[in-house]
Amino acid sequence: MKSKGFIRSAQLQRHKRALGDAPSIGRVTKMPGVGAPKSRRTKGSNGDKKRITHDQRSHQIVIRIWSVMLCIATLAFFSAAIWFTLLHNRVFEKAVDNHPLDGASKSNRVVAQFGSLSQDQGLLFVREALAVRDIQQVEKYFRLGNSSTQDVVDYLKSSVSSDGKIKDMKWLGNTSGGRRELDEVVILFEGLEDHLKNRSALLTHDSAGHWKIDFEAFARTVKPSWADLLGGNANVGEVRIYASNDNYYNGPFKNEQEWSCYGMISPDMEELLIGYCRVGSAQEKAMDQVVSSDVKVARTTLEIRRVKGADKRQFEISKVIAADWVKGDVPLDETFQ
Repeated sequence: MKSKGFIRSAQLQRHKRALGDAPSIGRVTKMPGVGAPKSRRTKGSNGDKKRITHDQRSHQIVIRIWSVMLCIATLAFFSAAIWFTLLHNRVFEKAVDNHPLDGASKSNRVVAQFGSLSQDQGLLFVREALAVRDIQQVEKYFRLGNSSTQDVVDYLKSSVSSDGKIKDMKWLGNTSGGRRELDEVVILFEGLEDHLKNRSALLTHDSAGHWKIDFEAFARTVKPSWADLLGGNANVGEVRIYASNDNYYNGPFKNEQEWSCYGMISPDMEELLIGYCRVGSAQEKAMDQVVSSDVKVARTTLEIRRVKGADKRQFEISKVIAADWVKGDVPLDETFQ
């Protein structure tokens, strides 16, 4: 080959084009399979199709598994929610056959002296009571306890902002297992997602046979306030709580042979409290009856006191006042002394 030919062949080829023409990129090698039918485009096309089908099938299986797991989780959540609502709103207080709350024999049941309200009567009575704003009308509907008529009116006025508007009412009738004349209506409020914070109107009668709502039970009165009790500003208090058996032993209550343990919670606070009764005491006997194997969780009214060296959540149960939030004439634990 002549040198001039070699030089010419090695030089860059310049292509002249007019302004606006597409650039020339030279000869492009045709890729295998281009232009052929899809079924014969590449040798490995069938293998790719099988691989994609397998991946899709695996993906579908994973989706199904997660769907089943999600359904199970959802079912478990709603089951727990239903259980929690029934347990805390209705708080089934079934009688313990061997230990009736009055300390007498199991055949000693309360005989209705004045007759119970019907469902329609009970719901109407509670609705009228919650609408009361006149002090003169308070005692017609409410059993006052240690509260005044002004206390009731002030509470009913403020409850609209604290609880919300009434959404519905549920008639439960006698929830005391026949031990006493006590009917219950649960008031459901709009905007309250926590079922624990719905209120129970507990209706009992006076000596003349007139049915009335126990105001302090309805308001869940605590003396002194929870803030003072938990903040250390008060050492003794009267509280209305839900109670259940527990097994947390620590500090001055660390000896399981000396103390019985109970969990305590109120709808009006976030913290779980722990209460203790001395083994063999009248308080332990009363609490064992209140929190029976049938009930598990029960309403009760207690006197609790702080013990030196205890955690802020730990209290000694110094008195079992009542088996519900309605107080009787005599503290419950005195029937076991």
